[in-house]
Amino acid sequence: MRPVIPSEARNLALDLAEARKDGARFLASFGMTARVFQHPEGDDVRTWIWLIALTALAQAPPASVPAEVEARLRQLLPFTENTKDCPRFYSSDLYRYIEGGAQAFETYDMVGMVHCRHQAGGVETIVDIYDMGELLNAFGVYSSERAPDQRFLDIGAEANATDFTLNFFQGRYYVKLSAFGETTGGGASMESLAKVIEQRIGAGKTMPAGLSLLPRDGLTPHSEKYVKRAPLGHQFLGAAYMGSYGTALLALAEASSAAQAKEWAELLAGHFRDTGKVATWPGVPGARRGWNDFEGEWLFLPRGRYTVILTGPPPHPEKLLENLFSKLPQ
Repeated sequence: MRPVIPSEARNLALDLAEARKDGARFLASFGMTARVFQHPEGDDVRTWIWLIALTALAQAPPASVPAEVEARLRQLLPFTENTKDCPRFYSSDLYRYIEGGAQAFETYDMVGMVHCRHQAGGVETIVDIYDMGELLNAFGVYSSERAPDQRFLDIGAEANATDFTLNFFQGRYYVKLSAFGETTGGGASMESLAKVIEQRIGAGKTMPAGLSLLPRDGLTPHSEKYVKRAPLGHQFLGAAYMGSYGTALLALAEASSAAQAKEWAELLAGHFRDTGKVATWPGVPGARRGWNDFEGEWLFLPRGRYTVILTGPPPHPEKLLENLFSKLPQ
């Protein structure tokens, strides 16, 4: 159920959506549609409207989490005693908890999450468990917050950790833990709790199958990503598997058909034609080289249902592409 927005706040927020385009996505999370509006009094008044609308929205009732989702998440919590703010559930109102960071989870179609704080032995541990609906979404948001130079652990399908945080994904779930306190036991506490959650989730300790398309030779460990929307900043491209090869980035944007993959390649050619230069690249039949001042050099071509993109290509990318084509269907 969507939160009920007071009519006055709704009207103000709708007015804002046209005056401030960044408000449109925010309004959409409440199921509202912006109407055309141009405020006559200028930016200062529009900013004032924005603040009033945000205040009213903050006072709205929290969004509800489906009962079956709430039950699943509750069962994964690793403790029932010495807790604070536990359990607290979020869905479309995640911005209340992580203002400025909720959009990343919306991009990967988060279903719901549970938040809990635990105090024991001088260490306060925060546990956030996100139900992302499916493995690809869970890996996608996990990989967006991961760096190849982090410390990796054998928990879930993959886990990474710092002195104060531990994140892992497994099946449809993305789990984030953080620990703070006067003792040095935060790391051990997080690992112990993470293993309890891992056991309760059970299955799903596998990486997305689509990552197997990325050639292993030269792939930077733990650099793989799944970008669900607007990979490399282009809205027309579909979801993409990505991996780093030194300074080069290989992206495989998955289309619904070979014809659509070809269409995307043509749109990329048009983009570089308008913003820089584009020419055929003789290294691979059907490949083109695009270049402009802000994106640098790209090689791209359609291959079966995929649009293959290599940004910042090495001087001789033929071997990498040859390894890719041995895995990628025509």
